[in-house]
Amino acid sequence: MKSISQTTQQMESISKKTSAFFRRYHVGQILRAANACKLKGFSSILVFLVLVSIIFENRSLY
Repeated sequence: MKSISQTTQQMESISKKTSAFFRRYHVGQILRAANACKLKGFSSILVFLVLVSIIFENRSLY
C-alpha cells in the first residue's frame, strides 16, 4: 500500500486554496486587464498560480 507524503498533501491544499482565491477574486480577469498574456506554452494564469503556490509552499495558511 502506498501512502501520500505530507508534503504532497500540503501542496494539494495550497493549490486548492490558491485556485479558490483566484476564482473568487477574478485574478484571471485582472491579469488580462494588465495585458499579462502569452503567445505559446502554458497560460499566464497557470504560471502565476505556480508562482504564488511556490511563495506559500512552506508557510501556514491558517
